[in-house]
Amino acid sequence: YGSSGINAEYGELGLRLTHADASNTDVTDEGFRHIRHVAHLQTASFSHCTHLTDAALPNLSSSASSLRRLDLSGTLITPDSLDALSRLTSLRLLNISGCRELENFRELVLET
Repeated sequence: YGSSGINAEYGELGLRLTHADASNTDVTDEGFRHIRHVAHLQTASFSHCTHLTDAALPNLSSSASSLRRLDLSGTLITPDSLDALSRLTSLRLLNISGCRELENFRELVLET
């Protein structure tokens, strides 16, 4: 999952992807950059992807208006990622439990 991710090889399939679950994989910040080509993502789980850091999150911007549920539990994100996450305007559920740098949070439910 390092640099393969979702790329041109998937063609329209990647562009129509609405749900993604890469939990417990070795996806990296570099591989995560391919998600920026997915404009209609509604739910995504990257739970326990221990190589994901704050650098990966700006790549979710193309899904800002469609992403409703995001699981980043057990990743390496820090409070620095909150700015990128705040740009996900349709986000209703964000799971950041198990993120050592965000120990004061468990699960954020965002009201409409």
